[in-house]
Amino acid sequence: MNRLKNRRGQGLVEYALLVGLLAVVSIAALTYFSDVFTVKIMGSVNYTISNAADYIEDGLGKGGEEPPAPGGS
Repeated sequence: MNRLKNRRGQGLVEYALLVGLLAVVSIAALTYFSDVFTVKIMGSVNYTISNAADYIEDGLGKGGEEPPAPGGS
């Protein structure tokens, strides 16, 4: 009966080591590629915000006048 408990503990330790190794590899990969991710993601965000600002400005018109009412002149 004691051997069965030891095997369960061994499986748990192996699982914990595997999760720990995966965490270390993930952190190392993110650290190594952080510049690439930062440039791509931030460039995309800046481009999207810039385009959104231009779209909003064009939609509101010059001077911020209200758009015409639907169906009216």
